[in-house]
Amino acid sequence: MKRLLLLCCLLSLTGVVCPNGSEFHIEGLPAEVKEGDVLPVLTVPDAVEQVTLSLKDAAAEANSSQPFNLPDQALLGTRTRVLDGGSTATFDDLIVPSTGTYRMLAKVFDGSLGWGTSKDILVTTRNFAEVTCQEDGSIIAATSTQTPLPTIIGDGSCRLTKGGGNPVPANFGTARCEFSGVSASCTAPTGNCFDRGPGTRITPGTTVNASWSGGTVTEGTAMATRPDVVTAPQPPASHSRGLALRLPFTGADAGVGTVHLTVVQQIDSTVAIDCLVPVTAGVVEAPASLLGVLQPGAANVLLRVEGRRRAPSRDFDTTLVVPGPTITGYVDAVPLTLE
Repeated sequence: MKRLLLLCCLLSLTGVVCPNGSEFHIEGLPAEVKEGDVLPVLTVPDAVEQVTLSLKDAAAEANSSQPFNLPDQALLGTRTRVLDGGSTATFDDLIVPSTGTYRMLAKVFDGSLGWGTSKDILVTTRNFAEVTCQEDGSIIAATSTQTPLPTIIGDGSCRLTKGGGNPVPANFGTARCEFSGVSASCTAPTGNCFDRGPGTRITPGTTVNASWSGGTVTEGTAMATRPDVVTAPQPPASHSRGLALRLPFTGADAGVGTVHLTVVQQIDSTVAIDCLVPVTAGVVEAPASLLGVLQPGAANVLLRVEGRRRAPSRDFDTTLVVPGPTITGYVDAVPLTLE
């Protein structure tokens, strides 16, 4: 029976549709996850030799007779398992890329080719929370919720954020930054708080520990290092939305930190592209696939070097940010005309 199903599924690649009784079921996939989550362990039983998982747009997959010809959504982690004597493929390192409704497909090979699908999976984003330990030793902490949540579109090291409801302040308890034997802390019942701190500067290479006691945002901790200076050229005055915006950079010899490129536009509403790469990458670029979502006209480019560490919890994507020195040649936002 299995061989007949495999043959039928092979024929589906030529337009023949398989019956709904495909044996290749993906087990362990939840109905809803948060963007950036590592999925629970997924298994595909009765997969003798090799299995490849693909994540497809659910609506497009449902309307396609050849779903494996649809573009993959980026799954960060290994997507193919070659089995050695076992009959069940196990996937334990898959990360959900961005918000939307997807369907996971399993392509199975055991001498013949067959495939099976999962139920739909809804991917939503977390609410916002950020603790910033400034170079002058001060602390800024901010958190909010949005209903509806914004849309997130991911592409490689970049993500585009748009829409969502008006931010509503949330409670993170007391936030604290500690470094070099001193600390700064602030508390607010809701929303944002600020403390000027001890007046001790955070020099490059210094490790900063942050913590928040918890409220609406689950309590947590994070650690990051303040990076060294980075040098980069100015972006062009104008740029085609059909081309990637590519900015090389040098410096940060210690190899510590993240280069953060932001392209932001506010016409009817705010749309922002954020790209994060390690300082060792030497280049950061906003892809054409995301720039094309923006409208022709005025935008702004920001380039920063930061120490960053995410501490995601159930409902909040909490990030510790330790700003580095100003990137040579960049002061505030640089105007950019998108064509």
